[in-house]
Amino acid sequence: MQAIIIPIPTMRLLLFLFSFFLFNQAIELKIFDDLLEVRSQNGLFFPLCSKSFHQKYGEQACASLSSTFSSHSTVSLQQYTYSIGCTTSICFTFLSAFCKTGVKVFCSSSLCAPGTLQLGSKCLSISTVPVQGYSEAKAYCSPYSLLSSLKSTEIESIRETILPSFTDTRVFLTSGLRQGSTWKWGNGDTVEQEVTGAGRCLALQSGALVATDCDSEAFVFCESGRECIGKNKEYSGTSNRTADGRNCLMWNDPSVLFQRDQTEVEIVNHNYCRFIEQDEKYP
Repeated sequence: MQAIIIPIPTMRLLLFLFSFFLFNQAIELKIFDDLLEVRSQNGLFFPLCSKSFHQKYGEQACASLSSTFSSHSTVSLQQYTYSIGCTTSICFTFLSAFCKTGVKVFCSSSLCAPGTLQLGSKCLSISTVPVQGYSEAKAYCSPYSLLSSLKSTEIESIRETILPSFTDTRVFLTSGLRQGSTWKWGNGDTVEQEVTGAGRCLALQSGALVATDCDSEAFVFCESGRECIGKNKEYSGTSNRTADGRNCLMWNDPSVLFQRDQTEVEIVNHNYCRFIEQDEKYP
């Protein structure tokens, strides 16, 4: 029988393709008795080595429980753990026999309304169908707003925890617009990250900010308020009843505008509670 000799470059290519097929799977995490576990190649879950821990892993695990990441601590273990390794394009798990410390993750109840996802201090909802352009995207999100003021850590969290659920590289419109040579979010903040591409509207694609045509078809990230009142006396939730249980008037109702200086109150088409300067006790 004649031996088959595979050239070294071909062998390397085959090994790379095998490794890519074996390891190019989404990292699955779960929490069991507060211990963060990761799925290994054989399908079983093992504790994650503390040296591999990253906050995004805690956020991903808590999000699967409809909660938000609060804190973590290391704990000694009497069993093997698994680590997570990443290249520039893929992540994979491997046995770390000499690591005997795991991670306990503590989650807190989500402060976002049902059907929305918590991203830091933001609550997100995602359109299930594409919209045609920026104007239609704003109308789709009303009475809320298009996503604004994304931090680099939030973009990374979207890339790691939300985008993997989509099989395509869809484009998501945000509130950002090009103003001359500067990019501005819808709330007036300056976009700090690098933006690539041509176009006047700011979108998120494959975990990066890109410029796109404002009339092009895209999906939408809507940002709604958290159902809580922070120490800075800000509220952007959907409560719309007075302390004695009556329905609130619309902010653009003539009787509301008549009683207040119009320069001090934003005229909006909803009746959700908001703080105003004259009353810092109740929204």
